[in-house]
Amino acid sequence: MKILLATSIAALGISLGSGSASAVAFCEAAGDRNCFTGMFGLVDIPGGPDHKLLEADFGYIDAKGVGWQTNKATKTDGASIPP
Repeated sequence: MKILLATSIAALGISLGSGSASAVAFCEAAGDRNCFTGMFGLVDIPGGPDHKLLEADFGYIDAKGVGWQTNKATKTDGASIPP
């Protein structure tokens, strides 16, 4: 299921980059499903153009209500499975 979160993060980055935020849903109320939690943002790593750090805690709640969390300062290339 970590693949799901990595894929979700990559999809969110692509959607935000293309200006099509309508494809991305953030959770608005307790019990919401198929939505993102937290705040999405990336911070550059000096000397590391292939990777970024997450700016804040960020996650996804799947259709079954299971939450997948990625923590602030997690290093990502936008495609790999987070540790």
